[in-house]
Amino acid sequence: MKITCEWNGPDKRYVIAIYPSRWTWTDFADFKVEVDALIQTVPYEVGAIADVSASGMLPSNASQNISKAFSTAPPNMGLVVNVGASGFLVIVVNMVRRLAPNSPARNLIFVDTMEEAHALMNERYPVKDQASNNM
Repeated sequence: MKITCEWNGPDKRYVIAIYPSRWTWTDFADFKVEVDALIQTVPYEVGAIADVSASGMLPSNASQNISKAFSTAPPNMGLVVNVGASGFLVIVVNMVRRLAPNSPARNLIFVDTMEEAHALMNERYPVKDQASNNM
């Protein structure tokens, strides 16, 4: 199933990705192309919320695929907040952090609810006037 992605709103401070209950690494690869292109349309740092709360088990080869995703993140990718992650995903991300301490995985935070995720994004990326976003 398709992983969906959109901006938080017209101010484009962060993207929101919603993972379905079942998805594959092919679905993820298609999503990654889409989200990276979206993020690269702006010249400033943006964050991302990844809602995996409805997602089941991670597909096989998780550590390899997650590591690759972080190593190929756009340079303006900032904070990533993961909502509803399984214990296994937390373990995999912590392993990636240890193996590549300078990867964008260091900017990943796990929370339980979308409300917590939006609060973190609003704190890290406060609303600015449109003129300052276009600089």
